[in-house]
Amino acid sequence: MTTRTPTNPENSQYAAFLGQLDEDPTGAELEEWARRYAEDPGAERALLDAAHQHAYDRDHERALELFSEVHSRGGEQAHAAHAGIAEQLLALGRSTEADEQLAALRHALDTVPEPDLDVYADTAVMLDEHQRGDDAITWCEAGLARSSQAADTGGENILPSAHARMLILRSELRKEKGLEPDALDAQAEEEDERGRQAVRSMFEALAEAVPGQRGLLPDDGATYNAVILHWPEPQFTAVRARWPETTALYGEDYTHYCGLLQREAQGYSDAGAARTVIVHGTLDDYDAYTARTGKNPTERQTRRDYGEWCATNHPERTLAWPPPRNGRCWCGSDHKYKKCCGSPSRT
Repeated sequence: MTTRTPTNPENSQYAAFLGQLDEDPTGAELEEWARRYAEDPGAERALLDAAHQHAYDRDHERALELFSEVHSRGGEQAHAAHAGIAEQLLALGRSTEADEQLAALRHALDTVPEPDLDVYADTAVMLDEHQRGDDAITWCEAGLARSSQAADTGGENILPSAHARMLILRSELRKEKGLEPDALDAQAEEEDERGRQAVRSMFEALAEAVPGQRGLLPDDGATYNAVILHWPEPQFTAVRARWPETTALYGEDYTHYCGLLQREAQGYSDAGAARTVIVHGTLDDYDAYTARTGKNPTERQTRRDYGEWCATNHPERTLAWPPPRNGRCWCGSDHKYKKCCGSPSRT
């Protein structure tokens, strides 16, 4: 559930390790890597990811131990790990201890100079998952207050995607409770429309990049399948760094990027796609593909062609969209799809 901060692939062996994998590593494999390369900048992140994987595998006791270890180090992932501690305690039925940890986390987040908005947002989502809607609203409002304060004082570590998630989740929960819309609910509607406009702009840019085609949609109304290329988080960071101009549509934030792909998939479905699939690309595989075909790796059309090639030749990396609502989300998080990219706050 908790935030996974991107790791710079140029500075971390961990990002390189993840980028070479064709399948998700197990919790034990991630933990082993973190112990072996304890001095690597990505070691703390690897340990946090190991905790996430153990949590997904329902080994909540081991996840709790690892989240606690990361939190005790007091590093960059400490707040995310603290949220993970609270989540595991709730999963284990230790609600009193969980509430104590949540109170301590709120105090820590509320007093740091730069707001960790993703942790506020992810904690709110977690509380909603545990049927604690009122607490989720409280966390959204606390995070939104910090976001406004940071904007007023010129803070630079503002994550608009987290701000939007809190606005929209808060609005959803208030609607469920039958409350009258307020000013923040109006802002949530504006954020939702901005997201939809971003998708429209993406389709327009694709149409310009491929003369004679309207994005990926056929003009004659014929039945078609939609293929969406997804760069998993470590790959996303590396691809953006290598081709910043031709991947500018992706944005700088992985959560924002996944939101765009989710809306793109929904757009194809709404437009009548018989089948929509998401394929996971890897940079090494893409390099081999362009070397073999002689295609220009910087062009959007090449990435589209690569995605279609992957869908045909790598069924193990191809997922039917949408996944089951209670299944794992396609983006690589440890959330259920319905609480991650399939949540209305993300679509």
